[in-house]
Amino acid sequence: MTSKLPRTLEQYRHAVRTHKLSAEEYLDETRQLIERGDPQVKAFLHLRLDAARSDAQAADPSSPLAGAPIAVKDNIMMAGERCTCGSRILEHYVAPYSATVVQSLLAAGAVVPGKTNLDEFAMGSSTENSAFFPTHNPADLSRVPGGSSGGSTAAVAAGFALGAIGSDTGGSVRQPAAFCGVVGFKPTYGLVSRYGLVAMIQRMRPASNDPTWTSRPHCNRPSQANGWASSVNSRGWMSSRKSQQPWRRPVKQP
Repeated sequence: MTSKLPRTLEQYRHAVRTHKLSAEEYLDETRQLIERGDPQVKAFLHLRLDAARSDAQAADPSSPLAGAPIAVKDNIMMAGERCTCGSRILEHYVAPYSATVVQSLLAAGAVVPGKTNLDEFAMGSSTENSAFFPTHNPADLSRVPGGSSGGSTAAVAAGFALGAIGSDTGGSVRQPAAFCGVVGFKPTYGLVSRYGLVAMIQRMRPASNDPTWTSRPHCNRPSQANGWASSVNSRGWMSSRKSQQPWRRPVKQP
């Protein structure tokens, strides 16, 4: 086991493919981070760490994502898992099928550690409006992470996942990514299937690559994972910077 966990997908894939690290070892270390840190950050609504470890053990190291943990916003369906959309109305709803983006990520070798918090039905911009609890900015727990994909951005910023999937109509991926100091990308409408996404506005909300990886000079596209942007591997602007000043608005206490 390496003494320092990879913080980017590129570093992770190199470590796995050179046998310096296994997918299950990485997930075990990530689990410890989540168990220590998420009670304060509250990025996840539901965790599936035992199932994720089984998935990591079965992951193909030569696959595009090689067992990398990728979190999923809880308005995107994953078969057999709850999909609450941050609402008590759907508190016990279990998805009967997986969204196209989830199917594609799993086919590319991703492992899903859990479903992330959001403003209820994605109607908000701070992730304070979840029916369950607010999410906090990992850089400063007194501040908001942005929204509505604040759980996904916080999970990546806190090191709980190497990447996360969110949804974006008018900034729900890009704005919280900026608040948390990670990269958020909204694909062109129609590039990524919305099948399995509980959309706020059906004709305007594409499923999106949410905050991806920190401290990264460029982003190599995982082939076959159509939940990610298709053209970022040739662009240098995907490098991320830590926020100079986390968002000032204090978080409401539960």
